[in-house]
Amino acid sequence: MSLEKLAHLSGVTPASVYLSSATEFLVDVLSLKGLLIISVDNEHDEFTEGALSTFFSYKGTPTSIVFEEEAFSKDLIINQKAIKLDHNYIDDIDEGTMSEKYDFYACPFGKLEESRLIAIAYSDINLLSKEQVEFYEFNCKILGNIFQLRSDYEFERSKLIDQSKKDALTGLFNLESFAGELKKSMQNTRSQKAMIACMVVTLDDFTSINTKYGFDLGNDVLFEIGNKLQNFVTPRDFVGRIGGDRFGIVLRNIGSDFDTKSVATRVANIFRKGLLPVGKELTASIGITVFPDDSLNSDDLIARAEIAAKIAKRTPGTHTAFYKELESNY
Repeated sequence: MSLEKLAHLSGVTPASVYLSSATEFLVDVLSLKGLLIISVDNEHDEFTEGALSTFFSYKGTPTSIVFEEEAFSKDLIINQKAIKLDHNYIDDIDEGTMSEKYDFYACPFGKLEESRLIAIAYSDINLLSKEQVEFYEFNCKILGNIFQLRSDYEFERSKLIDQSKKDALTGLFNLESFAGELKKSMQNTRSQKAMIACMVVTLDDFTSINTKYGFDLGNDVLFEIGNKLQNFVTPRDFVGRIGGDRFGIVLRNIGSDFDTKSVATRVANIFRKGLLPVGKELTASIGITVFPDDSLNSDDLIARAEIAAKIAKRTPGTHTAFYKELESNY
C-alpha cells in the first residue's frame, strides 16, 4: 500500500475500508508483525479492566492479547506520544508468549479525546529505530484524524438521509418513503402469495381545528395521532404522514379482509379518546386498499385508498370504506 494510493482512498472510500488500508500501510512500511486498534470505552481515558476493547484487527492479528492498566504510561494520554509497552503487563490468552517474543508500541490513533482509539503495533524485538517509532507516531495521528473525519462524515450523512425520509413534525415516514416501503413490501410479498392492506386515514375538517385552536395545538394533535398510530401497529407494519392531515398505515401479511376491518375498527377508536379540548371529538375517514386485489402498483394502491377515504368522509363521524366495495357499488 503506497502513501499516494492511501491519500486517494481517503476521499473516496468508506471509513472501514480506509482504516484497513491505513493499517496495511503502517504494517508494510514498518515491517510490523501485526497491528490492533483498540477502543477506550470510558469517558476518562482510563485503561481500567473492561475499559479496552478491540475495535479493529489487521489481517489475523490476535485479538486475545490482554493489556493491563499498568502497561500504559501517562505520556500516552497527556502528551499523545507513542510509547513502548512494558512486557510485564501484556499477556496473550492463547499463546502466552507474545509478550516475550515481540515489542509493543501504543499510540493514539488520531486525537484520543475525539476518536477514543489507540493503535498498538508489535514487531520483532528491537526492530524499530527511534526514527521509525516517530514515523509510527506521526502517521497514527494523521491517519487516525482522516479516519475520524471519514467516520464523522458518514455519520452525519446517514443522519441527513434518515431525516430526508421522515416527516419533520411526527418523525414518521413521509409520502415518498412510505410509498417506497410499500413498494418493497409488495415485492417481497409477491413470492409469498400473501396480502397487504394499505390504509389512508384522513382527519375530518382539520382546517377548522387549526383556525379555532391555533396551529400549535393542531401540531400537537398531529404529533399525538402519529405517536398513537406508531404504537398501535406491530413491528412488521409501518406508518407514515403522507399529507397535512393524512396518515398512511401498511399492514403486512394480512390473512383476510375481516382482519383488516378489525384493525380499522381499532384505529377508529384512537380518535375517540380526548385528542381535542373537553367536549370536542376528532373524527377521521379511513380508506382501505388491498394488495394484490386492488392494484399491483404502490402509488395506485395509495391513491385508491385516498379515494376510498373521500367516500368514507360522506358519512358523518369516523367511518371506514374499502376500495373494492366502492367499485362494486358504483
